[in-house]
Amino acid sequence: MDLISIQKKNPEIPFIHVEDLDFLKYGRVLDFKVQGYLIYAKSHIKVPKNGVDYSEKDDCLMRLSKEKEWMEDYVYGQMPVEVGYCCGHNKVMNGMEWHCGCEVNIAITDFVLFLASFSSLELNSGQVKLNTADVQAVYVPKGYTIALNPLVLHFTPIEVEQTGFSTIVILPNNTNETLLQVSKVPYLKAKNSWIIYHKDTGKGNDFEGKNLKLSL
Repeated sequence: MDLISIQKKNPEIPFIHVEDLDFLKYGRVLDFKVQGYLIYAKSHIKVPKNGVDYSEKDDCLMRLSKEKEWMEDYVYGQMPVEVGYCCGHNKVMNGMEWHCGCEVNIAITDFVLFLASFSSLELNSGQVKLNTADVQAVYVPKGYTIALNPLVLHFTPIEVEQTGFSTIVILPNNTNETLLQVSKVPYLKAKNSWIIYHKDTGKGNDFEGKNLKLSL
């Protein structure tokens, strides 16, 4: 479904395209040849019938050395990265996460990202809160490579077709791996991954406003 059609079905949600200037507050579009990633994804990354599949580090994607070295050199300043994927079915925001270091998404299908600036978080009596009025929906077309700025709030992509969504995900190495020990910071759920949840999930109560949902 194209952006105009999505906007008509969801008039209460503000949408922008990754090519819009307003996207620059969240990230940037990368001019990078991703043919190797796209060829691999077409043959090997299959959208499940239900739910979401996530792999923070896929062995075959990690072995595409030309693409990986480009990312490490030009995007991450010669820091090691992990290359994985996320695919499945999702129409609801449910929460937000953030990382120290940028996240690169290579869109295998069209999808929408719900994003917010880190500065939108409010801290009251030690509890983090995010107002859903500060969340922006961003349309990402198939074939685009985007780099989200460090600390930008995001979560699982939102499908724009009933067939689901699929994206390659690149992050600083070891991100989203299991913590070595339980953190004193309640929002740190995995290495380099802080997460807040909407009350609808039963996992937290960190949002003001309704849980955003995309209608198809």
